[in-house]
Amino acid sequence: MKAAKLATLLASSMLCMLVAGCGGDGSGAVNSTPAPPSPPPAPPAGANTTLLGPLKSESFVNDAAQASLSGSSAGTSGSYGATTATFVYNAGTQSYTMTVRGAAQTFGPANIDAALTNSAETVYLIKSGNTTDSLTVTNPGTSGRFTYEYVGAAFWQNATINTSSGNGGLYAVTYGEPTPTAAVPLSGVGTYAIDLIGAYGAAAINQVSIYAITGQGQLGIDFATGKLVLGGKTTGGAMFTGSGTLSSTGSFTGPLDIDTIGYGQLAGRLYGPGAQEVGGSFYLSNNNGDAVGSGVIIGRSETASPPATSFATINSPQFQTVASSRQYTGGTGTSGIDSLELGLVGATGLATILTPGYYQSLNFSGQTSGNSIGSVISSPNMAVRFVNVDAASLVNPDAYSSNIAPYTAPYTTQYVYGAVASSWINSNHLYDYFLIGIDTPVSALPTTGFAGYVVDFDGAVANQKTGIQPTEVTGSGTIGINFGSGQVTTSGVTSIGNFSGTGTLASGTNSFTGSLSVGGTTTYSGSMQGSVFGPTASEVGAVFNATGSDGTDLAGLMTGTTNSSIVDSNATLGSLSAPTALATNESAYGLQESLVESGSTQIAYDPASKTYTVSSTSAAYNTGLPAASAVLGPSNVDSANSNATFTAYSGPNLAARIFNTGAANPVIQLSYVSFAQITQTEPNGPNGTSYPVDHFEVFGLPTSSTNAPTTGSATYSGVVYGKGYDPAVSNGDLALGGTGQLSANFGTGATSTTLNLNATPVGGGTAQSLGSYTFTGTTSGGAFSGQTPTTTSVATGIIQGNFYGPTASEVGAAFTINLPSANGNPVGATNLAGVFLGKKN
Repeated sequence: MKAAKLATLLASSMLCMLVAGCGGDGSGAVNSTPAPPSPPPAPPAGANTTLLGPLKSESFVNDAAQASLSGSSAGTSGSYGATTATFVYNAGTQSYTMTVRGAAQTFGPANIDAALTNSAETVYLIKSGNTTDSLTVTNPGTSGRFTYEYVGAAFWQNATINTSSGNGGLYAVTYGEPTPTAAVPLSGVGTYAIDLIGAYGAAAINQVSIYAITGQGQLGIDFATGKLVLGGKTTGGAMFTGSGTLSSTGSFTGPLDIDTIGYGQLAGRLYGPGAQEVGGSFYLSNNNGDAVGSGVIIGRSETASPPATSFATINSPQFQTVASSRQYTGGTGTSGIDSLELGLVGATGLATILTPGYYQSLNFSGQTSGNSIGSVISSPNMAVRFVNVDAASLVNPDAYSSNIAPYTAPYTTQYVYGAVASSWINSNHLYDYFLIGIDTPVSALPTTGFAGYVVDFDGAVANQKTGIQPTEVTGSGTIGINFGSGQVTTSGVTSIGNFSGTGTLASGTNSFTGSLSVGGTTTYSGSMQGSVFGPTASEVGAVFNATGSDGTDLAGLMTGTTNSSIVDSNATLGSLSAPTALATNESAYGLQESLVESGSTQIAYDPASKTYTVSSTSAAYNTGLPAASAVLGPSNVDSANSNATFTAYSGPNLAARIFNTGAANPVIQLSYVSFAQITQTEPNGPNGTSYPVDHFEVFGLPTSSTNAPTTGSATYSGVVYGKGYDPAVSNGDLALGGTGQLSANFGTGATSTTLNLNATPVGGGTAQSLGSYTFTGTTSGGAFSGQTPTTTSVATGIIQGNFYGPTASEVGAAFTINLPSANGNPVGATNLAGVFLGKKN
């Protein structure tokens, strides 16, 4: 067998405890360890109050772990596990004796290896033939890595290397002056900066290679619940994670995982009269058992950082209890809303699931975009599905759910990420959908106003009775929160049907609960639970669970960000309390030309200043008509031309009016839709003359696509306003008026709109009828459009509009009508543009 490779024997502040393997019988016994001498009576435990010295004789309280490897031309074997050890200091001889499973070795001053000893550790070395025993003991201290006042680490290495075989073992012990039971804290969160020290051996035929492991991280303890989490990175860059439960006596146990190396168990305790320090020993192995290791974590308490305001500022361990949507795909468990306990270690960017039955750590570090966690370190037989940070696409959790397809999210989040964890608990295969986030502080929650969020919907349908693989369900929608009333609403579209729900934001909290339903071939009804996230409640997340009419279960989550275009479903134009982007349809008229557009102009309303800001997404239209641009507020109200029907505004090269909503309007009383007529004087007309251009902007609170009717029919009646030119009436511009009617069959999607128009010369004159024009078209998702017939000598017209209000109770549209002249010449053609506003009959 080749000699053991003692890789990285000693680097500054690294333990030189590297030897290789042992225990060829697989039981962890050390074949070459000498028989113990007849020991004197053991000195008492607790003889010292610290390790700073001079030490009194003491048999130290300790926790121990071992790892061993043996190899020969016939093969290799390894063992690992917790073990029982005694670690005794004899003040008279200044020696340490370690006893493990009936084998013992004493190390005294004469055995100190000066070349390997440094300020952080003292190394003892005993060689006898082909057998080498070494003991590495961390030196005491009050600061710096590896040197602690109340806890120490000791490593006994034993190796025998022959010509064609070899074996050896590493026994890792933490010892010292433990915290008395009466002094173990019962509340608060303890934060400890920790060092990880250990070694592992990797075996192959005729070869055993040994590698040192050192690293740094943090350990956190929630003393009220006893939950413990730790995480960090090795000097090689591998993540290590762990969790555990603290007992009432100050001891703890739990799993530990070092990425790319292996996983195992950790056992330790608190040290010092006030729990100032912590220490524990661990063992680990890879899946094949041909790489085993052991080591310790030791550390001291540090001041916790202030509460995090982002994932990047999680600088101290944090504990969260989060809602989860638990979905069983087999067994006897009950699907529904449950909870998971998480421990977040900001120094490593890892979140670990602490709920019994799980041990998974999720990497949230470096997140700049995405709506879910980016990667995972997990124990065997467990899987987590996340959204890739860069591509924002879901990846399958494991082969069991291989039919869950990739999905692309429509937005990114910064303060909340969604995750899906899969595991077996009590013979039940399950998934947990849950959120990891930075909660909005209750003190920072708005107490008035409304916030709308665009959300991504992700979940799965499973049948627990049959155990059939879950099927992915994806979609998008909105969540709205009225912070004054606490009302929460949600709606959207998924791959299996539309969803909707309502809930309540609990008073004095940042969380809400409610109901959710999904309609489609199979209908689902159930519950949701969520919170707002970020320093200013700029993001939202919720989990949901619903039972289908066919007995299947739908579980999943939603996450999203604020979007000013989403308004309170119960709001009216008169009750808006926050800046709101208002959907528009528009038509324009100028130079005896007209056009109709949808969405080219944007109108934003600020209720605090009572100001409308009109802007355009384009500089001008294809016809050469300029785009609309105006700021209409109290400072430029034209009181002389305002009345109960319109509020007028004026400015340089500008005249405008907005149709008043509410019960006081004598023409028609509308709540959700209005229009603005903006007349701009353009200086560069034909032959250098100026000319007016009239923009008719329909705006309001449209019916959402999920609330738009899909069955039944309705009729609407209303009024028409506009501008145009008709040579049969006048050689100048005309002011349009009239009435309109719209009928919609929501089941078939067919619409018919008839406008009865009259015209009055702008310069003065008698109103004349222009006749009726009918537009036939279709409706879908709350919007509609139509055209007039295009046969010879019949008007050509276009209408585009929306239904408005949460129940499609109102309607608004922009239109144009273009009638060629008798000789077909564009000059002298009839061109009309305007708007139609109405309400349901």
